Order: sequence, then C-alpha cells, then structure tokens
Amino acid sequence: MLRQSKLAVTSSIRYLIFTFGITAVVSTESVRTKQIVTATLGHNVILSCELTDPKTVMQVTWQKMTSNSVQNVATYSKRFGAKVKHPFRKHVQLEDGVQKSSLLIRGVSRDHESCYKCLFNTYPEGAVSGTTCLKVYGAFQESRVEPYREFQESIAEPYRSGGLSPVLSSIIVVTGLCTHSVIYQIY
Repeated sequence: MLRQSKLAVTSSIRYLIFTFGITAVVSTESVRTKQIVTATLGHNVILSCELTDPKTVMQVTWQKMTSNSVQNVATYSKRFGAKVKHPFRKHVQLEDGVQKSSLLIRGVSRDHESCYKCLFNTYPEGAVSGTTCLKVYGAFQESRVEPYREFQESIAEPYRSGGLSPVLSSIIVVTGLCTHSVIYQIY
C-alpha cells in the first residue's frame, strides 16, 4: 500500500513538472508579432511586437539575425530612452514603448531583408522574444522607351502610298518582379 502511494506521488510530480514545462513553453508565446512582413524596395516598413501579458519590462532590444551573426539594431529602456546602433542609424527609428515596440525602417534595401527578433527583458521572469522576418520585393517601375524614328519611318512608308494607317510601336520596360514586355499600338 505504501509503495502504491509513493508511485502515485511520483506520477503526480512528473505530471506537474510536465504540465509546468508546457506552461513555460506557452508563456514564451506571450509576444505578438507577424511572422513575415513584406516591403517594397525603397519604401518604409514597420516591424512591431507586443507583449500580450503585462510584465515589468526593463528593456526592449531589436536584433537582426543572419545565417552567421546576430546584430543588435536598437534598444529602448525607460531610463536611457531609445538608442539605435551605429550601422543602422541612417535607416532605422525605434518607437518608444516597453509593452509594445515598433521598428521603422526607412528606404528599405535588399540588405534589410532578414529576420528580426524583438527581445523583452522582463523582471523577474527574464527574456521573452518574438521574431519577424522581413521579405523585400523589387519595385515595379514603368518606363516608356519611344521607338527609333528610322524604325517608325520604315514601317510607315509602305502605308503612305496605300493610304493605310501606319503601325507604331511603344516599348514598356518593367523592372522588378516582372519580365520585360513589348506592347504594340496600332494607329
């Protein structure tokens, strides 16, 4: 009988450890953020993260994660305010706040494409973080290239004698995600 009681207590303790272990994993999910944010090359983008449970936050740090390194981008604390690290100062601005934090990236370039971690340093629990990955896409730019005058004349010549309307062409070059295309206009 005593042995069954010890087994029951041991099983209960294991169950509690397992349950608290799962609870600890779930508590790390207390940061709300978008997994993937997309931005157009040259435009501005905002990366945001927010604590879903109120905590005593000492400091918020944004980090840029690459395949071979982790760089601190910016840090905010009530005591020292917002501090953006040197290589990011030209393009990055940190919005003040300890429960919710936003990182504004101005003039997004391909170099900004990466995953960013927002790290809430809380007391007494410790660090809680969320990660957002920034995907940068090329801008759609349209430029019109007028056809050469000689080409227009060579096409228009056969139609002059017959009184038909000449065929003129315009070329539209689209850069970014699309390939080059040619559109012909008939006049």
